[in-house]
Amino acid sequence: MYSTERHHASLPTPPDLAHGALPESRVGYGAAYWRSYCRDLTDTDLAALLRERFSWRDNQRAELPDWVRDWALEGHPDAAYYANYWDGGVEWAFEAITTPLIEEAIRRLAQRESTAKRRLTTQQLLIAFGDRLQPAGPGRWRTRCAWHDDSRPSLLIFERGWCHCFACGAHRPVADLASAWKETAA
Repeated sequence: MYSTERHHASLPTPPDLAHGALPESRVGYGAAYWRSYCRDLTDTDLAALLRERFSWRDNQRAELPDWVRDWALEGHPDAAYYANYWDGGVEWAFEAITTPLIEEAIRRLAQRESTAKRRLTTQQLLIAFGDRLQPAGPGRWRTRCAWHDDSRPSLLIFERGWCHCFACGAHRPVADLASAWKETAA
């Protein structure tokens, strides 16, 4: 036999609502929880969860008996009301359970687009700013640092797309170096 007293004793005590509001630590719990949950998902898991939620919506729509939808199409007012009520509830629940997932997918796509725009290869840097670079060994070039007043070349550019200044310690992708040079030229 199931004991309800033991079950209820393990539940947390509800917050004190005597002052009319939830404590600050409880405000926005749902949104913060879903954001952190979605960020922990891999891309594959996120896509699978979205497909599962769309399938759930289709299955819930199919739960309404066909005769109700047929009556609604024939113009029966109660059946039309019930069908709209059912579909509206399914849509409301669907939006509630998929909105955080869709927002996370959009955030990830935007992040990928901005990363792709910032990606600049060393070869592209050599083509654009080759007159400023001096060879410093296989797969390396030396130049003056763009992030501090450099009297002699102390910035090393590596073929893998990174540059490192041995004077100021800057260690950045070559795209940042190209941006800095474009800003000083303008």
